[in-house]
Amino acid sequence: MWRASLRETSGPYPGSEAVAQGMFSRAMPDDSLLAMTRAIVERVATGATGAFVASKELVAHIRDQRLGLWASMAEENTEQARLCKTDDYAEGFRAFQEKRAPVFNG
Repeated sequence: MWRASLRETSGPYPGSEAVAQGMFSRAMPDDSLLAMTRAIVERVATGATGAFVASKELVAHIRDQRLGLWASMAEENTEQARLCKTDDYAEGFRAFQEKRAPVFNG
């Protein structure tokens, strides 16, 4: 629906409307954009990047292959099992037990 509306008007599309239509996750004033972007980048850069990449690839694979529910769950289980063997997983688990922020290495 929003694609047709955007095509027809070809003009500016209000941020709040774009969020309401599911085009974006949030809208914010121009003067907040840089600070918010930097905060998100910092969170991603210090997070479990291997898990982020695996998640993105898994979603793309499920979408591209049009996998059903059970096949999708099987793929996710396989990927989760692989990720459980990584140093980042061990660090996340340790940090949780020690009630501290994890330090991931990717």
